[in-house]
Amino acid sequence: MSSDLYLDSSGNYRLNESGFYRNPFWLTSRDNAGVVTMTAPVAAGAQSGEQIYEVDSECVFVGRKLLYQSTRGSLVRLLDNSNSYFIAQDPVHLAAIAGTSAFPFLLTEPIILESEFGSGAGVLTANFKDIAGGVADNVIYFYIEGERIYRTSANSANLDEEIERIRARKKVCRPMFLAPEEYPVVLGAGGVANTVIRIPKEYHFTFLKITACQADGTASPAFTLEMQNTRRDQMMSHPVLSTITLSPGLTPEIITPWMVKNNSEIRIELNDISGGAHNVYLTFYGRAIYTGGTKTYF
Repeated sequence: MSSDLYLDSSGNYRLNESGFYRNPFWLTSRDNAGVVTMTAPVAAGAQSGEQIYEVDSECVFVGRKLLYQSTRGSLVRLLDNSNSYFIAQDPVHLAAIAGTSAFPFLLTEPIILESEFGSGAGVLTANFKDIAGGVADNVIYFYIEGERIYRTSANSANLDEEIERIRARKKVCRPMFLAPEEYPVVLGAGGVANTVIRIPKEYHFTFLKITACQADGTASPAFTLEMQNTRRDQMMSHPVLSTITLSPGLTPEIITPWMVKNNSEIRIELNDISGGAHNVYLTFYGRAIYTGGTKTYF
């Protein structure tokens, strides 16, 4: 984020004019004033169809926060259309990746949309899925909060350099949400469930945050979690209690960055201690790092 003023080489404060070419921006879906409505009656598993989130071709958008509100528990799949890159390739729970204005989900690795990665404007598409269905409409608001940075024609060397740095980083590092193979993870009363996350050959992955919720978006009943990188026989932890370490996207668990090589498998074991059966939407946020600065598209 730029400062309004800066000190020049003589120690005098100068106006940072690049600030006039950037502004805060809440990116919402293009249609229906940013409201996505799945009209009742809604069947379980019904989908909204592609919703368009678009920035104009004269700027680069840097998304730093995710916010949402929905009538019922919903999943979302996110695709950066400018280069066919999935931010969430498998549908993940909205409550696991987004928060509210008071507790937004902070994107350590931002979502970047910029026209020069493709043709025309920078476009992200979202496809929402109602988990349980219902007799009432499912009304969904999903916002990406960040800033727009505009190109300028005069005295803009610093700003242009920043845009180029942002573009160069996107070629190597992308934000990504990962879900285990079983999603949700089904836990019986007092039961144990095992699942895995597979890191594909295209990228290394740095785990940054972990969230967990149940179908309605509220915190999951108590269970313990244990994770292991089977490729290197690395334990992330001994069993830890979910009610201490895991929450929905309102208050995600921020972990010490954990980098895992491509072609790795993370084994996950969950053990219910709540005494009741429940489904766990266990979701991971992090940074995909593409080897050699290139990407093999999915």
